[in-house]
Amino acid sequence: CAAAVGRFWIFDMDQQCFQGYHARWASGLGVPLLLVLCLVLPVAIAAFTLHNRSHLHTPAFRKHYGFLYGQYKASCCFWEAVVLVQTMLLVAAAVFGFTVGPAFQTLIISTLLVATLVLLITVRPHYYRQMGNLASQNIGCLLFTSLVAQSLSIVDVSRADQQFMVYSKVIGAVVLAINLLFVLSVLWRLHKLDYFSHLLRLTYSTVQSAVRWLPFLHRH
Repeated sequence: CAAAVGRFWIFDMDQQCFQGYHARWASGLGVPLLLVLCLVLPVAIAAFTLHNRSHLHTPAFRKHYGFLYGQYKASCCFWEAVVLVQTMLLVAAAVFGFTVGPAFQTLIISTLLVATLVLLITVRPHYYRQMGNLASQNIGCLLFTSLVAQSLSIVDVSRADQQFMVYSKVIGAVVLAINLLFVLSVLWRLHKLDYFSHLLRLTYSTVQSAVRWLPFLHRH
């Protein structure tokens, strides 16, 4: 919602927030989904993985539920719930933080990213060290981007001088370069792990299966 005389919904600027149909949508759909995604789902994942800790290495259990804990140590099998909470907090800061202004919004996001990075470095939940390094580098890139955005948000662009404009362009190019380097490093590591060959083989086998099913579907 946007701040004006009262608050108005961004997608319908004629509709005041929490009035009329917006109130019905917010209370009937927004609140239940908020409770499910922000509370029920993380608690359910943590409770499920911790309750079945003795079955984590069982082939059948791992086949069906390994996506929840496979990349983490057994002692941190619940970490997907932590990641979910961290992601939702960042989304909430990005969506609702505009009410406190861009400077404070980026400060909140930077604080959340610092807390996430500290947790990753101290707890080291990932089973594979490379996965942990990638996660830390990812958060580091996001943190650097957020700090740069914070430095740009404290200046009124309409009153900015030539030096600030040069700084914004240079630092923007640096941010873009750092993020591109991170993406390239991820692609290079996937290439070394022969990930793309495996993905191509999997895609090819999927297409073959679909082609074999086409005559059967055509007859029915």
